Amino acid sequence: MKKIAILVNETAHQGRGGSLWQKARQEVLAILPPGTLEIRFSPPFDLDFHLRKLVENGVDCFISAGGDGSANFLLNALMNRQKTGDPPFSLGGIGLGSSNDFLKPIGGKIAGLPVRMNWQTSRLADVGEVVFENETGKTERLFFIANASLGVTSTANFRFNHPGFLLKILKRYWTGGAIILAALQTILQWKNLTTQLIYNDLEDEVALSNLAVLKNPHVSGDFKYDQPIQQDDGWLGLNYCAGMNRFELMKTLADLSKGRFSGKPKRFSELVKNLLAKTDELLPLETDGEVRLAKNIHFSLVPQGTRLLGHGYYSP
Repeated sequence: MKKIAILVNETAHQGRGGSLWQKARQEVLAILPPGTLEIRFSPPFDLDFHLRKLVENGVDCFISAGGDGSANFLLNALMNRQKTGDPPFSLGGIGLGSSNDFLKPIGGKIAGLPVRMNWQTSRLADVGEVVFENETGKTERLFFIANASLGVTSTANFRFNHPGFLLKILKRYWTGGAIILAALQTILQWKNLTTQLIYNDLEDEVALSNLAVLKNPHVSGDFKYDQPIQQDDGWLGLNYCAGMNRFELMKTLADLSKGRFSGKPKRFSELVKNLLAKTDELLPLETDGEVRLAKNIHFSLVPQGTRLLGHGYYSP
């Protein structure tokens, strides 16, 4: 690595990001190499402009201090400026957000915040890619580092990101409870979606209840899939539920809270290189906690598209 920059989203975690960062700032900067840069921002933010200046200044390692959405914002900006033949950039994180799936499993904390900033144990890692048709009919491309989803999970994420009064209060003081409430509210109103899934030379039309595409088995709070997906194995982990009623969805939710998913009726797990989900209507598509409307959604991989810093931190 040449040089490190920390990008701090002060609006993360319902506006608490700035105060959380202040509690950890001195200890973080004492651990990182001299000359580490710090950029604080509040959306909207011209990230492309700042990245250009940082790269010109020799920065090739970027640490996102924020939530999963902040890390995804940074990942997409970096991937979009990456040119063929460029060495992979390094990416780390400091958890100021609600769920911080990108940092799981938690390998160490600073001032109570989970961190992923051990450059000694960094390794090349795959990046997920999604190409889809958006609500204006245009083709759009996004990247994800932890996971993506359709169905109950993505709809619950949308509800979590746009909370009502009760959910907003719960989200501020008890993240795990807010995640469960958003999921239960979504399940109680859920109707399965007719979706055509194409993967591994198979084609199947299903009444889709939920679909998760993983590069990290940890999703939303304490929920976790039991698929042995690795961030550098060259595969996407496909896990989906089809034809489920509300009780079965709640049972699946309870199982995921205990790290169990596979081996049950109406649940399917596969390792795939590509997946196409075709629908006649727009669906909420979630990538690292961020939700957009999409249809005709194609998931694939950018093998070894980045270098991820290790969990925890290295203290020289």
